[in-house]
Order: sequence, then structure tokens, then C-alpha cells
Amino acid sequence: MNASYNDETAAQFARALFERARERQETTKTLQAAERLAQVYRDSPDFQSFVAHPRFERESVRRVLDALDKKLAFGTLLRKHLALLAQTRNLALFPKVCELLRALVAEERGEVKAHVVSASVLSAAEKRAVEEALLTRLAQDTSLRLPSKASSEEFSAASFKKRLSLSFAEDAALLSGLVITIRSRMIDLSLRSDLRRLRKALSREEQAA
Repeated sequence: MNASYNDETAAQFARALFERARERQETTKTLQAAERLAQVYRDSPDFQSFVAHPRFERESVRRVLDALDKKLAFGTLLRKHLALLAQTRNLALFPKVCELLRALVAEERGEVKAHVVSASVLSAAEKRAVEEALLTRLAQDTSLRLPSKASSEEFSAASFKKRLSLSFAEDAALLSGLVITIRSRMIDLSLRSDLRRLRKALSREEQAA
């Protein structure tokens, strides 16, 4: 299963969970429950190993989720989405789903959060350059926004600057470049993604030969 599929699937689950929670006016409650499970994931190597193996019997997964539900009080909505993740063998995507859900809830509150992963540590000047590029992108790309009745002035780079919150991390596997998560969108500017596209192109050429 490739990284692109994982990113798209996590985004779909996060968006569906967010929309249902918003319909029920339970976005804060649902996010808090997801954050509790995310903390368990971060603190428990055993749980990390468990979700990393999609071939576990579904009954075993159900028992684990039931036990966690009793301890953490997921709520009906999150419990159903976790069950669906498990049924589709995508439970390992939960940390990403939680990250994307957090960004969606933040924007509903008027905040815009973006997470930037780079191949190496960025300097202060590079971080400022990333911020400026994202502010421009936010002002121009309507697909990065939630539906809103806000005026065009509220979608200016200056307006977003007051609400944009950036976090940074490093992943040497990227080789170079950046991967930016903003809302449920993944903006992949890494060399790894370029190599992945090149391998696909070469594979198609070999099949056509």
C-alpha cells in the first residue's frame, strides 16, 4: 500500500468524521476523544505494534477497541469510525486521521493549522519562507478553505497570517523537500514523491514495450 493511498484514505476518513461530528454539534467532544486515543498510541509501543499489523483477526481488534472505549469513552461517532478503519484494514492510519481532524476543527474555530515535514531541520529564514508561501497559497486556493460566507478581505494573506499556526518536524526518508499537511490536504514537495512518480512512469514504459 503506497503513501499516496494512505494519505488520501486518511483524509477521507478525517473529512467524514469531521462532517458527521459537525452535523451533531460534537466536534469538540469527538476531537477530545480522538486525542485521548492518540495519546495512548504515542505512549504505548504495544498498541503501535498492534495497529501496524492489519492482519489481526477482526474479533481481536474489536476486543481491543472495546477495552479502550471503556477506558477512554470514545463516544458513538468515533467508535463507529474506528470500527470502519479496522474493518477496512486501515486502523494504522488513525494517527494521521486524528492529525487531520485536529486541523479541520481548528479551522472551524477560525484557526488554520499546517504541519510541515522536511528532510532536515529548517533554518529560521526557511521557516519564514514556508510561512509566506503558505499564506499566499491560502489566499489564492479556495480548495484549502472550509465553506464560508466571509468576505474576500478575510481571505487575504494578511488575514490568514493572524490565524495560521505552523508546526515543523523532520523525516530523513523524504531525501529533500517538504510535505505539508493543511486541513485534509497533503502538499507533497519531496524528492521521495518525485522518485515515486518516476518509478511509476518507468513501469508504464516497460509494460508498453
